[in-house]
Amino acid sequence: METTKTLQKTQVTAKDTTGINDTLAQVTLSAFAIGGLAIGIWGFAAMIGGMINSGGPLSLAMNWFRAVNGL
Repeated sequence: METTKTLQKTQVTAKDTTGINDTLAQVTLSAFAIGGLAIGIWGFAAMIGGMINSGGPLSLAMNWFRAVNGL
């Protein structure tokens, strides 16, 4: 009885595909991040403007307290 040896080749193919859902998720996340950054910068600028108009941070806090309490 004869034995024969055979060689077998295996080919592995890997594909890296980014679907439209992944791209859309990245764009949406970026848009929300940019929007949040813009709102944060606007809020910071408003606080600085309020401090300048009030005469400093202590005056701003006192004026805010008076406005909230109706004094």
